[in-house]
Formats: sequence, C-alpha cells, structure tokens
Amino acid sequence: MGVGKYRKIYSHTPTLPHSHTLSSFYMEVTVRLFANLRKYLPPDSDGKKVVLKVPEGITVREVASSLKIPEQFLQIVLVNGNNASLDQRLSEGDELSIFPFMAGGTGQHV
Repeated sequence: MGVGKYRKIYSHTPTLPHSHTLSSFYMEVTVRLFANLRKYLPPDSDGKKVVLKVPEGITVREVASSLKIPEQFLQIVLVNGNNASLDQRLSEGDELSIFPFMAGGTGQHV
C-alpha cells in the first residue's frame, strides 16, 4: 500500500503487464468510479476516486484489472472527459472515469 492519499497499485514484487518492466517510471492518474463500481475502490480512497501511481503507458484495461473490476462492467469509459477504449494508454495526470451500464425508463417509446 502507498502512503497518504496515493496508492501504488503494484506490491513489492509486482506482476506487471507484459508491456511493463520493473525499470518502468511511474506516473499518477486519478480513477473515478461511479454507482456500483465504487465498491472496487481501495479502502484508502475517498469513496469516489483515488489517485494511483502506475507504470507509464499503462492501459485503461490494465488499471481496471488492477482494481479487480470485471471487464464486462466497463461499459462507459472516459479519459479526461473523452470516450476511450480499453486499450487506450494513459499519461501522467490523466483522469479515468468508469461508469457501469446504465438502464432505466419503462422501455416504452413516447
């Protein structure tokens, strides 16, 4: 675990995604989870978001996987407010927002 409000998502002997090595540089990204996805935030989060230290070039999919979010729950993904694919690489200071599938209404057209 990290110190303070920051959390390194990898332990002392990390299992890094194949595209990363132990000599990778780390960067900070903010992850915001919504609705029922908030249960995947780490205990040291504020309940809505967390700032993570991650290897440079990590993908959205890899961050979600590190938080143990099942891929089928990754329905709406934004990076810095723009639609993003699961394979999009993140950069220093990015804000990743993940929303679950949303449903509602009566199913009837007005």
